[in-house]
Order: sequence, then structure tokens, then C-alpha cells
Amino acid sequence: MPRTPRPTVDFESLSVGTELPGRVVHLSRGDLVNYAGVTGDTNPVLFSERAATELPTVVAPSMLELGLAAGYLGGWLGDPAAATRFRGQFAHYTHYLHIPPLHTSAIEFRGRITSLDPQCRKATVAVDARAHGRRLFGYAAAEVRFPMPDRSPVNRASRRCESSRAARS
Repeated sequence: MPRTPRPTVDFESLSVGTELPGRVVHLSRGDLVNYAGVTGDTNPVLFSERAATELPTVVAPSMLELGLAAGYLGGWLGDPAAATRFRGQFAHYTHYLHIPPLHTSAIEFRGRITSLDPQCRKATVAVDARAHGRRLFGYAAAEVRFPMPDRSPVNRASRRCESSRAARS
């Protein structure tokens, strides 16, 4: 049996166009080293002290940026498992997040509700991430599930939503 999401956001308070609170994340070269260590990335540019001081900038890995976007969404929801899908497409030639030596680069995250399905209690959230005024994603959106208010009598709407979710799996 699938886990029932328990977001802290109230579904009834949402409407199409609702803006999520913004959040800024600062990344340093140390953060990139930590990420590379966890993921097994052996790029010498990330680990070399010489490169850190001689190169004008290092580029943050795209998957790190996507992971931070998922963290932003999960932080807003209060339960990351409520996000059932997350799709992103990086902006062409603009998604490279440069981090200068001995400094941090800021990523500004924002989100907006683009659609609601009250019968299935689902929302689609568009996620925007910008660094140095440039978009990191050409497109990023998540599907979010909210628990049914009354699970005792299984109504037709909840059966329809359950069967459509099973068909996608």
C-alpha cells in the first residue's frame, strides 16, 4: 500500500496562480566538493586547491541544481514524499551556475500553482530557479498529492485517482 503524503500545506488554501514563498540558496566551492564526494564525481577541478584559486569560476553540476529545486519544493510542502513527479529541462546555454573562488553564488527559487485537480487532490507546481539573473531551467514542474479528507468511504473520485496513478506506474 502506498504511503499517504502528509504535507503541511492545506490543499483548500491553494488556487491556480498561488505563489510559493521564495527561497535563496547559497552555494560555495566547498558545497560542490561535498556534492562530488557524495556522488562519486572525480572531476579534479572540484577537488584541486590550485584550480579553486586559479580558475575564475567553477560550474555547479546540473543534477545538484535539480536536487536543490526538489529540496525547495519539499521544504514548502513539509513532506517531500507529497511530490509524486518532478520534471525539469535545463535552459539552453544558461543553466550553468558559476561559483567564483572564495565566494558563493545564490540561487533564487520561486514556485507557482499552475493547475489543481480537486477530485484527486493534486496540484501542479511550476518551479523557477535563477542565478545571476539567468534562468537555470527552461521548464521545471512537479505534481503534488494531498491526502483525501475522508478515507473511510471510498468514493468514485478517489477510486478514479488511485486507478490513474496505478496506470502510470
